[in-house]
Amino acid sequence: MTAKGRPHPSKSAYTAPPDGEDLSSGPTPDPELVTRGLRLSVYDACAYAVMMGVGESYFVAFAISIGATAAQIGYLTTAPLLVGSILQLLSPGAIHLARSRRRLVVWAAGLQGLVYLPAAYLAYRAEAGTASSPVWILIGMAVVYHSALLFLAPAWQSWMGDLLGRGAKGHYLGRRNLLSGAVQFVAFLATGVLLNVSATQGRGQTGAFALMFMLAFLARGVSIGFLRRQYEPPISPSAEDQSAISLRHLRFRPGERNSALLILYLATMSFSVYVSVPFFSPYMFRGLGFTYLQYTIVAAASMLAKFTMMPFWGRMCDRYGARKILLSAGLSIGLIPLLWCYLRQPRYLAVAELYSGAAWAAFELSSFYFLLDAISPERRPRLLALYQAINGIAIFAGMNAGVLIASLGTFRGTNLLLPVLISGLARLAITGVFWRLLREVRSVEAIRYDQLMLKALMWVPTTGLVYSWGYLRDGLRKLPQGLGPSRDAERSDEKP
Repeated sequence: MTAKGRPHPSKSAYTAPPDGEDLSSGPTPDPELVTRGLRLSVYDACAYAVMMGVGESYFVAFAISIGATAAQIGYLTTAPLLVGSILQLLSPGAIHLARSRRRLVVWAAGLQGLVYLPAAYLAYRAEAGTASSPVWILIGMAVVYHSALLFLAPAWQSWMGDLLGRGAKGHYLGRRNLLSGAVQFVAFLATGVLLNVSATQGRGQTGAFALMFMLAFLARGVSIGFLRRQYEPPISPSAEDQSAISLRHLRFRPGERNSALLILYLATMSFSVYVSVPFFSPYMFRGLGFTYLQYTIVAAASMLAKFTMMPFWGRMCDRYGARKILLSAGLSIGLIPLLWCYLRQPRYLAVAELYSGAAWAAFELSSFYFLLDAISPERRPRLLALYQAINGIAIFAGMNAGVLIASLGTFRGTNLLLPVLISGLARLAITGVFWRLLREVRSVEAIRYDQLMLKALMWVPTTGLVYSWGYLRDGLRKLPQGLGPSRDAERSDEKP
């Protein structure tokens, strides 16, 4: 149901090395500081997850509550990503001017958090019936919110890439995402119950949204506190990567073919995904007549499966490589819209969303992992900015294509499902095209696709919950000692 796959790139200054070769030349980071930085990153992720669970995850529901049309929901979900993706082309130059990725991330995160204050005020005014054009005001706020988020993304991803190094990253990423996913799941579910109680008791729902946005503001403040204390490894970029953005530098080099293909695949998948994204929530509320509680349960099913599957997919990426996981997930997320076209009961859609969450967990984790593997540290900020710009344009184009498709006819009695059907078929076709084009950049164990799927089926959410509870319990217990990957393991994984 959600469609967020936000990947990340990088490489060298003079010659064009093979994809994935590490050419960073900065001083070796202190292992103790790295471990502490990774531990604080988990705390930051959990605070950020609270903000997501009580705030951003309900932007669309809030827009619908104040009368947004399907087209306005499309602009709410895509226009901010377009503007933010283009603005972040300035991010590499901003890193150089700020002389610190951490400083840039903290300032951008602060701007993002501040957006929740006027959003809460807008919800309060909408409750009183005094807000004029509230949907367009919300879209304007979302533009600022996502622009700040996307502007900080290349700096944060480059920062995290240096902390994680070149070793096995799946264990850490899986556990980090499990912990933050569990927090977001609880926050999202509790917020949905609050909204449903507010609606069933005849109280204004927008007043509840105002409270939620204030909580999101506070959670982002806590997240920023952890970011400020997090260690930033030294960075020694080339003269090109220190410079402000220019068209001359917006290109791939010989030897970066695999990186270029990966970015193209992820961007085209974003296009196909966003053909349908603006139509899911209107379909649930207006086509199926969902209550806030039913909406929350269906969406929470995806979150539940996602965070319980993260440790599994992290281990699979470490052992079998990100390419095979990514392409398998690409086929799986192509089937999700087809399920939505034929299922109508909330309980069946909740089951479909369990499958969706597992597939999206694989896609999001493996895409991030693959980009860290495929692109060297010195090129990450610049190619990340380039990717996000391409991705933002693809997302915006996908949304407009979806609106156009919805105007052409109906499917199963509603025009809201026609873009969903086309989106699913496009995802399958795009993954099929790139199946033989992408290549793995690490030496990994071989495994057949049917064996991989069998392993995934054996880690179904019911089984995964048992293991994930152990991960949660052990992770919370071990947080003071750090969750970072072993630097010895990292060195043993490097190619000679």
